[in-house]
Amino acid sequence: MYELQKGKKSEWYHLIHNLSKDIDTVLLWDDKDLELLDDPHFVKIIKRTRKKEFDDIFNEITSILSKYPNFFNKETYSWENFRWLFTHIITRCFGLIIMQDTWYLAMIPFAEFLNHENTDLYYEFEY
Repeated sequence: MYELQKGKKSEWYHLIHNLSKDIDTVLLWDDKDLELLDDPHFVKIIKRTRKKEFDDIFNEITSILSKYPNFFNKETYSWENFRWLFTHIITRCFGLIIMQDTWYLAMIPFAEFLNHENTDLYYEFEY
C-alpha cells in the first residue's frame, strides 16, 4: 500500500502498474456468482471464510494504517485496493522452510510476467 501510493516515485512502480487488475478467486465472488455453484456446503464455507477471515483482515489492516496518516493516505487503503493487493499476495507467495519449523513467505516479482493462465500442463518429475 505504501509503495502503491508513491506512484511513479516508487522503485516498484512498473511492477505495481503492470499487476493484473482482474484476479479471480472464489473467496471474493459476490453472492450472485456464488449461486451459480452447485454445492451449497461449499458456498456456505466460502461465505463464512470471506466474512470471518477476509473482512477481519481488512478491518485490522485499515485500523493499523489509519493510525499512521503521515505514511498512508486513506484513499490508498480502500476496499478495492486492499482486495486487489491482498489477492495478489495470497495467490503469488511461496512458502519456504528455511530451518525446521521456520516458515517464510517469499514473492518473486519477475514471476508476475510469466503466463498465469490455467492451461493443460504436464509435469514429469524425475528423481
